[in-house]
Amino acid sequence: MGDLVKNLVALGLGALAISEEKVREITRELIKRGELKKGDAPKFTKEILKKTDRSRKEIEKGISQMIKKALANLPLVSRDELSKLERRIEKLEKKSGNSQQ
Repeated sequence: MGDLVKNLVALGLGALAISEEKVREITRELIKRGELKKGDAPKFTKEILKKTDRSRKEIEKGISQMIKKALANLPLVSRDELSKLERRIEKLEKKSGNSQQ
């Protein structure tokens, strides 16, 4: 059963957030083809769902890191920097008497 799980994950099921029903459908098909024993079905289903969830989380983490890295390289102003600039502008406007309201 371990090799079967590894093969399914290698085929891309590990990268997908598949539903429990879809895993059960796959399990029934494997039992039907004689590639999985009926008694192993609950453990197989649980293992596949755990692996797909772990893979999904790893992909999300990787994407998040890539986005942060890409944004860090762009000439963008952070919210904090923008707030500081707005406060500076307000101070300068008050100082010059040209405050806009």
